Amino acid sequence: MTLDDVTRENGAMQVIPGSHLTPVWHGNAESDPLLRAKVDASKAVVVDLPAGGVMFHHCQTLHYTDPNETDRQRRAFAIHYMNPGTRGRDGQVIKVSFANPMLRMSV
Repeated sequence: MTLDDVTRENGAMQVIPGSHLTPVWHGNAESDPLLRAKVDASKAVVVDLPAGGVMFHHCQTLHYTDPNETDRQRRAFAIHYMNPGTRGRDGQVIKVSFANPMLRMSV
């Protein structure tokens, strides 16, 4: 949810439509930033939103924001949902931790 108006100029979210249909694994951000060698950025769609706007997308949809180089803020509130038992690319269940909090789980 956006707390400020977001546009291309102040770094609105950009997505590659349909990219969730073919998941792409990548290394850390330093070794493979934004998957530049694997993604056709010309297909990106800018998602301008007014303050209070909400965006939902599949977790494997490739998405990014450019830096905000304006004098306007670009604040947002983000929530990520994941089913308990979700497995990483190594096949192991992702453990709940500070880095991977579980917001909802079966009791």
